[in-house]
Amino acid sequence: MARTITISGWPLRLFWRVRNAAHRGLRSELTLIAALLVVFSIGGALSFYFFEPQHSLGEAFYWSLVTMTTVGYGDVTPKTHPGRVVATVLMFAGVAILALISASIASFLVERRLKEGRGLRQVSFQEHLVVADWASQGEVVLHNLDVAAPLEMRDVVLINELGEQEIDTLAAKYKNVNIRYVHGDPTHDFVLRRANVDRASVAIVLASRAGSDTSEDAVDSRTIKVIMGLRSFSADLRIFAEVRSVHNEQHLLRAGADEIISPAEMGANVLANAPLSPGLPMMLKELLAFQGNGFQTVEIPGRFVDGPVSDLFEHFRSTDAILVGLVSERKSLALEDLIQDSQGSFIDAFIQSQLASSGQEMEERSRFQVRVNPTDDELVLAGERAMVITRQRPQETSI
Repeated sequence: MARTITISGWPLRLFWRVRNAAHRGLRSELTLIAALLVVFSIGGALSFYFFEPQHSLGEAFYWSLVTMTTVGYGDVTPKTHPGRVVATVLMFAGVAILALISASIASFLVERRLKEGRGLRQVSFQEHLVVADWASQGEVVLHNLDVAAPLEMRDVVLINELGEQEIDTLAAKYKNVNIRYVHGDPTHDFVLRRANVDRASVAIVLASRAGSDTSEDAVDSRTIKVIMGLRSFSADLRIFAEVRSVHNEQHLLRAGADEIISPAEMGANVLANAPLSPGLPMMLKELLAFQGNGFQTVEIPGRFVDGPVSDLFEHFRSTDAILVGLVSERKSLALEDLIQDSQGSFIDAFIQSQLASSGQEMEERSRFQVRVNPTDDELVLAGERAMVITRQRPQETSI
């Protein structure tokens, strides 16, 4: 005997709400598919419960889901003709809905991959290295990172306007670095935001000749804009920038760069010293190419702090390395320091350190201070790191 059930018309109301939502512009295909799945599964279960009185409501819902997924265990089956009609409708509806789900997921994954390839997706890297803008020397940077970068610096995000094919070529060529691409002009904040620069640890800004004006001042002006944008996202980000004109170095430092690299000035200095020191160009080429002997910045064992440099020099000589200098990092005043410093001691120390270095010219100051070839009786200071020449390939270099 068929049983009577009261459903108060709510499945029909649910269907019309789904339909109205679609007409209002709801674009979430998975939401619509899920709604259809709910409507058909509930409708099929209630119909089965109505036409097959020998089964409970729980068995009806179980049968509806099994039928829609085309599993068909056969433990619960319709015995009446109306029940079989309902089963047939659910079978076709289930196949169609599952096909829609598969197509939607595939479409989502393909669209996501296309956006990633075109540099239009948000990067999820943290503590990564950012290379902003592009120039011919960009490949040299990637090559050196591919050869010698430690594991914590192998996540690289390129921000430029290269094509997808060029980026794919770079990713295939330098397989030891995890390259992600953000397409756009790095002078724009929304592009930098996609590169997650507020979570990056290091940024390298290349001197790009993008635009119609390719003069040195125009290139450096663009670099300054990129530096200012990067610095606005993070006060702790270490920014290394290339400058085309040595007269603009102080402007790049004021914009927020930590260190400035001038290929023209360095090249001129090497060229001028070549006749005075034969073999210098070849020596520098080896030291800077991460092949054979090379520079490496390493931590100083605590027992040498406040001791003479001569002891530290002998220590490195025993490990087949040569101490060439000591490097310290000038700290900036962070917001959390102001909040935690209730007595003002940190602020006082910070002001004193800034006043002590105020006599230096702007272009001579950077985030990193270096003592090259210190004398034997000079003391090793707390917080300093050692710059050495070593035969071993760098594994823990930290810039």
